[in-house]
Amino acid sequence: MAAATLYGLTANDPVRAADSPRLPSDELFSNPRRSFHRFDDFVYTPTERRAEAAEKVARLRSALAARKLDGVLIGTERNLNWLTAGGKDNVVWVQREAPVKLLVTADKLYLIADNIEGPRVMTEELDGLGYEWVKYDWHGSDKELVKQLLRGKKIGFDIPAPALAYDRDPAKTAFDFTEVYYPITSGELKKYRWLGRKTSEVLEQVAQAVRPGMTERDVQYLLGRELWYWDIVPTVILSAVDDRFKTYRHPVVVGATLKRYAALNVCARRWGLVVSTTRMVHFGEPDPALAKAWAAGPQVNAAMWAASKPGNTLGDVVQAAQEGYRAIGYPEEWRLHHQGGMILTLERLDLVKPGDKTVIKPGMVLAWNPTVQGAKFEDTVVVKEDGTLENLTPAITWPTVSVQAGAHTYKVPGLLIRPMPAE
Repeated sequence: MAAATLYGLTANDPVRAADSPRLPSDELFSNPRRSFHRFDDFVYTPTERRAEAAEKVARLRSALAARKLDGVLIGTERNLNWLTAGGKDNVVWVQREAPVKLLVTADKLYLIADNIEGPRVMTEELDGLGYEWVKYDWHGSDKELVKQLLRGKKIGFDIPAPALAYDRDPAKTAFDFTEVYYPITSGELKKYRWLGRKTSEVLEQVAQAVRPGMTERDVQYLLGRELWYWDIVPTVILSAVDDRFKTYRHPVVVGATLKRYAALNVCARRWGLVVSTTRMVHFGEPDPALAKAWAAGPQVNAAMWAASKPGNTLGDVVQAAQEGYRAIGYPEEWRLHHQGGMILTLERLDLVKPGDKTVIKPGMVLAWNPTVQGAKFEDTVVVKEDGTLENLTPAITWPTVSVQAGAHTYKVPGLLIRPMPAE
């Protein structure tokens, strides 16, 4: 009699072999009933969500009044996520514009959606949040409808495309949401802590599962599979191996075979929030040049964290990085790759350049990513009221390096060295 199968795998499938490291998503195959409970460790109630959404509407309306705007039309998925405390309508995952729009005025909240998207979004994403559905047919256009809603009003837009569609001047009507994103709410911090730690867990678990002979695509698959298992969307996966990661700063996956060195570099999204982090694993001892980079690089990362305090500017952090690179003997390294920046609804809201005058404030979320000749250091941190940082993507069992910078000692995730498997 043939072995019983589940999801196309037999009991003798290699994924079940005793010497194969198990990953959490294997529970789908061995015990799917138990896997259903994987979200039970996180509770974010509808009441908490409604409170967060109401706080953001109030914050947005205050900003509109200060700018003497009658309202703002939101056409991006990311700002829909943000304003509704995690609501989504990402029918197409790679799109930046949402298939629906939100219009916020001083006294009204509108969902502008066709008869396909409207019923679901109103029921599953906006229930209890106070929105009124303005409906049009899927085979029509929202253009005249929106023009009527906007007539006689001074309206801001979160991206140029809708402004152009409704005969508005994008230069005069652009609304910069980075001005209302921070400080993050208590609800966002709660979600961020779950998302960041879970992403770190995934990277640490996959690091134990990868092995020489796998390809970059195999590593990419394992990372994607584990993130999706937790309903976390991987928006960036750079699982480059060996010399490709040493040579290129953004090495997209091409399928090279892992020999000794693998990157686990991801940006991961849930509830519209994004974390960005990198972990790297080496089989056997690294060569002297790479070992030197990993020994020196944590000092640059710690210098950037130490400079990320309220009252400083983002440009001050870049300057700290430049000084850090000089101190460890790599003065031109900062020119080879961007150093990161603010993060929230995008992988980076903007790439910070020298001289950036943006002032760091409590409740701001940052993701710095210094690199040193094949070594990379990247985590997502939030600036706290007392001026310290909380690492939202903490090392759990991962090796860390303690570095003194300023008044603090920072634990910087280092290089995981695993023994070369026996032939």
